[in-house]
Amino acid sequence: MNIKFYSPQLEYLGDVENQRSLIWTRRYYESGEFNLVMPITPDNVALSKRGNIVWMSGAKDAGLIENVELAEQNGDALLTVSGRFLTAYLDRRVIKGTPYTFSGTAEDGMRAIVSNMTPIPNVVLGTRQGYAQTVEFQATYKNVLTYEAKLGQKAGLGFRMRPDFVNKQLIFEVYEGLDRSAAQDDRSRVIFSERYDNLTGAVYQENEQLYKNVAYVGGEGEASARTYVTVGDTEATGLERYEAFFNGGTVEHPEDMTEATYLAHLRTYGLQRLEECGLAASLTCSTEADLNFRYLTDYDVGDIVTVRKQSWGMETDLRITQIDEVYENGARRITPTLGTSLPLTVDLSDTY
Repeated sequence: MNIKFYSPQLEYLGDVENQRSLIWTRRYYESGEFNLVMPITPDNVALSKRGNIVWMSGAKDAGLIENVELAEQNGDALLTVSGRFLTAYLDRRVIKGTPYTFSGTAEDGMRAIVSNMTPIPNVVLGTRQGYAQTVEFQATYKNVLTYEAKLGQKAGLGFRMRPDFVNKQLIFEVYEGLDRSAAQDDRSRVIFSERYDNLTGAVYQENEQLYKNVAYVGGEGEASARTYVTVGDTEATGLERYEAFFNGGTVEHPEDMTEATYLAHLRTYGLQRLEECGLAASLTCSTEADLNFRYLTDYDVGDIVTVRKQSWGMETDLRITQIDEVYENGARRITPTLGTSLPLTVDLSDTY
């Protein structure tokens, strides 16, 4: 493991070879993060400036130092640097101007947001891949990183900021994991199961506390004159009907917009909000990096794999949404998270 440091201008600063541990967390729909612990030395302190970049040779991601900690305890002096991956730069921008309306492929929408934001030094768009998933959205002054994550999750697409230190570029890429499940025949299958002895631990969770499947959306106007639309599974009844109300007052209705188009935009807004209130299920499992299937060769973050847990009567195909790489004491441990992480909360502040 070769850990290199770079300046914000992507200039090489030096290497670290005496690290104690490194946790490198890669995420498909969100910015990853890292935590690097090393001895306090003059060289290490000089490299560990907030805003500098940490990179593992060969990695597709790099980390932005956002936190620096120096600590002495029991005669041990340790320096810890941590932060998010370089997509954290997008957290410094918003979608500006009059309502930004888009209809087309999710990939083009995600790229357009980056193209139209206030420029970030060295950031360029990568090669367009031509993914077919489509989206419609209208956004004004939304956080760019948050909205990219939202669009990616809707379309099943990941995104990253890949560093090119030779050409001094940060390449924004939209990418899609591969289907490696047992249900397909196009490529080699990846199956985690007790039978293959590659499932060393597993925790499965599912939660419906935030689930809604029908939404009433209120548009412009007041009281009985207010415009309303209903979206979602409107045929659901009884205990299978989970209702919510969303304020669509932010959906623009300029004078030259037809009523039909305005109602369509309200419906799109309501459906977008409903997606934030879905059923959640996640499976966290531990596995050896190169036991039956080799990490980064046979599977990677974003791929869809099959998990068989015979003792639970479970077989399911799930996307790998997160991978924790832990380097410590000369060993590497890999912990993948499959499925959608359980949300702790959802913003329902506009329910009026």
